[in-house]
This record gives sequence, structure tokens and C-alpha cells, in this order.
Amino acid sequence: MHNLEIVIASTNTDDVGVSVGKHKIKNIHCLINRFSGVYGFADLSEVGELPFFVKSGDVIIKESISNKVDGNLEVQLENANGESLNVKGSFNALIKV
Repeated sequence: MHNLEIVIASTNTDDVGVSVGKHKIKNIHCLINRFSGVYGFADLSEVGELPFFVKSGDVIIKESISNKVDGNLEVQLENANGESLNVKGSFNALIKV
């Protein structure tokens, strides 16, 4: 089993939890100060020592209850050497604040 960390951030302070619906990956070229969007990374030692960062794709939240979410994702990841991975599937995750 591998871990893929996804951050769904919002600058809207009225929202509680993660909203149901499609969340598009944003390409980040700077620090995540006041970031609003989706960002992700994977540290897969079996593939190499460089971490992979999500470059494009979508995360779809189907259900968000309390501190748990269910959904699907289809994302493309890339490391610093330009090597890429495609990840597609469903997930059940805990919300970390």
C-alpha cells in the first residue's frame, strides 16, 4: 500500500470540512501561503528517492461526513527528473485540519 497526500485548501472561512464535488488540481509555482485549490504529493521509495508531485487531474468528493471523505481521483504526478505516474481510483480518507 502506498500513501498519496492530497491537500484541498480553501481561503473561505465559512466552510466546514471538504465540500462535495469536483476539485481541480492547481499547478503551484511558489509557497502555499493563502493557497486555495488542490495540491498533492507521494513519497514512493519503491519507484525512486525523489518525491512525486501532482501536476494535473481531478479529485471528486462524493461524500463528506464529519472527519471522513469518500471519492474518486484521477491524477498525474511528476518528479524532479520528469518521470511521471498516473493514479486513478477510489478512496476513503480522514480529514486532517
